[in-house]
Amino acid sequence: MNLNVMVLGGNLTRDPELRHHMSATVCKFAVAIQDGWGDKEHTSFVDCTAFGKTAENIDRFFKKGDAIIMVGRVRQERWEQDDGTKRSKVGMIVDRFEFAGGKNGGGHGRPASQVEPKGGGRGYGGGTPEDEIPF
Repeated sequence: MNLNVMVLGGNLTRDPELRHHMSATVCKFAVAIQDGWGDKEHTSFVDCTAFGKTAENIDRFFKKGDAIIMVGRVRQERWEQDDGTKRSKVGMIVDRFEFAGGKNGGGHGRPASQVEPKGGGRGYGGGTPEDEIPF
C-alpha cells in the first residue's frame, strides 16, 4: 500500500503565476514553512502546483506574504542538466487549501465569508463545533 498525503502551512514567497496550457489551468507558487524556535528555527521552501479551480482560486485570493494551509501530494521532479548532472527536487501538488490568516491574512484583506472557494467548500478542516464530539 502506498500513501501520499502532504499537509503544509506557510506563507507565499512570491505572487502565484497562473497559466493556461491547452485545456488545463496551472498555478505555480512557493511557500516558506518555519519549523522550530529560537536558535533552532529553520525555514524550508516548497514549490507548489495547483490545477483547475484550485489553481484559479489560489491565483485570485493570494499574493506574496499571505498565509495558506494546503492539502495535497508529494511530487518529485527529476532532470538532467546540460553537463550531465542529475538533479531532483521535491514539491507539492495542491488539492485543497484554507485561508490561514497570519502575516497578511490571506484573501487580500477581505473577510473569509467573501473569499471562500466556489462550490461552498470549506477546504481542509472546518466544521465541527467545539461543543460536539468530533466522531
